[in-house]
Amino acid sequence: MLIFTTYKNNLTDKSFLLVAGFMIFHMIGARWIYSYTPYDQLIKSLSGFSINAYFGFQRNQYDRLVHFLFGFMLVIPLREIYSRWYNCPGRIATLLAFLSILSLSMMYEVFEWSISIFLSPEDVEAYNGQQGDYWDAQKDMALAFLGAIVMILVLQLKRRRESTG
Repeated sequence: MLIFTTYKNNLTDKSFLLVAGFMIFHMIGARWIYSYTPYDQLIKSLSGFSINAYFGFQRNQYDRLVHFLFGFMLVIPLREIYSRWYNCPGRIATLLAFLSILSLSMMYEVFEWSISIFLSPEDVEAYNGQQGDYWDAQKDMALAFLGAIVMILVLQLKRRRESTG
C-alpha cells in the first residue's frame, strides 16, 4: 500500500523512507508487545550502556519512543501530501501536518481508551501497554507533539542554512 501510494501520488523517496521507517518501529513494538520490546537489552549488548539503568526508568520506554517518532517521522510525508495533493503553500502545509499529527495522536488515544471499556483488564494492559501509568495517554500525545516540533525546528534550521549559505 505504501509503495502504491508513493508511486501514484508522487511522494519523495525521503517521505517513503520516513513512513517505512516508522512502520518498522511500529512492527517491532507489535511483535514483542510494546511493554516487552527488548530495546534496552539490545542497546546494552551492543554498547554496554543501559538506558533504563542510567535514567532510572521503571517501565519499558519503547512505546514512548514510537509516539515521539510518530510526530518526528511523519511531519515531512504529511507536509508533502498537503502541498502536492491540495496545493497548500509551504507554511500552511507544515501547519496542517503538525495539526494532523496532534489530532491523529488524540484520536488514537481515544481509540485505546474505548477499547479498554470492552476488554478485560489483562487484555487492556497487553494492548495499551500503560504499565500502570495513569497519565500514559497524555504523555504519549505530548511526545508526538514534541517529535513534530523537533522535526519542524530541524526543517527551519535547514531552510535558514540553505538561504544564507
